[in-house]
Amino acid sequence: MISTCEPLSPAKDAAASLGVAIDQRGVLRDAMPDIGAIEGPESVVLDPVTAEVCPGETVEIEVTWPEATTTWPDGSVGPNWETGEVDGVALVTTAEGCEEEIDIDVVLIDIVQPELGGDTTVCPGELVSLDAGNPTAQFIWSTGDFNQNIQVADSGLVQVLVTIQGCQVSDEMEVIWFDAYPLDLEEEVVLCLGEEADLDALVNGWDGLPPVFQWSNGPADSEYTVTDPGMYTVTATVYGVRGQ
Repeated sequence: MISTCEPLSPAKDAAASLGVAIDQRGVLRDAMPDIGAIEGPESVVLDPVTAEVCPGETVEIEVTWPEATTTWPDGSVGPNWETGEVDGVALVTTAEGCEEEIDIDVVLIDIVQPELGGDTTVCPGELVSLDAGNPTAQFIWSTGDFNQNIQVADSGLVQVLVTIQGCQVSDEMEVIWFDAYPLDLEEEVVLCLGEEADLDALVNGWDGLPPVFQWSNGPADSEYTVTDPGMYTVTATVYGVRGQ
């Protein structure tokens, strides 16, 4: 509150003494009558200034009073002040020289930068669990989800936008699928009685890690020599990805 300055009075405030005197006609009169007081401004209540601000941002606050000056916590002077999080005191000085301290409290809104982690490479179809934190926030995922936690089953870029009280933070990561081994066996092989067939699952030009092969009812190798007619199946596993 800016309080009224004490009124000035020549009789009461200027150390004047009150008394009576008799004039030339014998009438009693005040020796020094009170000529009145110089009134100060009316009282006004200025509440503490409170505000909220997003992390890394600033907010403009204002204190106005006619013909008064405001000195802010950082020493700057003016009716407006731009600041981030702060807990301090401003000093308002009126034209009459009255001073009043006003509490300034700018609070940081509690929002945390989500950390989805780095890009992740998984087997095709494997679920990737992601958590954007900030349990009280609103969420918009590029996958179309609106929850804090999601599971991603497809490859590609995943983005999330988190909002609390108008403050927004975001993050992104990419889900990458391991390449499946491109098996390409002949669909049908014709043998004469007593002949053998050499089956080979190795693919020329493959530049990934060597796969692990397993033939049905056969060896764990890329090559398999068969003599009996029938259906033969081979599985090639790379990074845990299986191809047949």
